[in-house]
Amino acid sequence: MTARLPASIALWESCETASPPESRAYTVDEQQRREAELARLIAAIQSELSRLPVTRSDRDGARERITAAFVRFGRNALDFEDRHLQLLLRDYGISSANIRFKNGTQRKGFTRAQFLDAWARYCPPTT
Repeated sequence: MTARLPASIALWESCETASPPESRAYTVDEQQRREAELARLIAAIQSELSRLPVTRSDRDGARERITAAFVRFGRNALDFEDRHLQLLLRDYGISSANIRFKNGTQRKGFTRAQFLDAWARYCPPTT
């Protein structure tokens, strides 16, 4: 699986970088910050792939670390906010809801159950 990552990076780098005329132009500092965030994301994924999880807790920890890396990249490099995710998921019938935790706190968010139908429709299990 790690052998595919350099090929994917090469493909990404070979894509045209011309921006559409209505897109925002970034300063050199902003672009360098975004590229540094992409490098951090790639490093985090490579780190997790180099030590594949064995136990369930290892797998859960790896999932949390990779998810955190993607969230950090989305917020810092793409200026992605929580509301953007909700707008993207709306087409799939998924919306945020109030989630209550055992300690009594409540947050807006998504649960795994909300994604099950969409996963079944768009990502059927491979046999």
